[in-house]
Amino acid sequence: YQSDEILGYAPKPGTASRSQRWYGDSLLYDVTYTIGPEGLRVSPPRQGGTPEACVLFFGDSFTFGDGLDDAQTLPYRVAEIGGGRFEVYNFGYRGYGPHQMLSALEHGFVSSRPTHVIYSAIKDHVLRAAGRKEQSYHDPRYRLQPDGSVRYDGHFDDEKILAAFRPGMRRQLAKSALYRWVMARDRGTSV
Repeated sequence: YQSDEILGYAPKPGTASRSQRWYGDSLLYDVTYTIGPEGLRVSPPRQGGTPEACVLFFGDSFTFGDGLDDAQTLPYRVAEIGGGRFEVYNFGYRGYGPHQMLSALEHGFVSSRPTHVIYSAIKDHVLRAAGRKEQSYHDPRYRLQPDGSVRYDGHFDDEKILAAFRPGMRRQLAKSALYRWVMARDRGTSV
């Protein structure tokens, strides 16, 4: 992945990487993640003509397809079942939450006009969107406005004393339970 000023971090465009997961001596999976030139996990190419639908998938590692080969992800399978009639985009990535979805939409990451948007949510997304996870240190921050709307307001680490530390330094500090507690305690959530 790489740093991204709009999403906080994002997959590196035009890459393919192999991922293996072991449990002791047992191989759980051995897969390849292919990221297209636009920075999204690949979906099968559309087969000519005007698509009947444009489907956007947003979410975290489940949507991205962690532990699955490219052709096994939900977005890829939807595109296959559609027989080339759907334009399908997989905006999911490890650790993402609703704030990345909103930022991608607001900042023009979506060039097609969607007919369907599918967001896969888990309870942890509330904490991610509130900046309460260490992985969210440079994610886009949205603030609730008096009229009930939300407004983009920079990144979670913009006001931090430790914002000047390199990401590698923050990752090392994040290993400390005391550091995680101190950094998270000043931001409450209503959940």
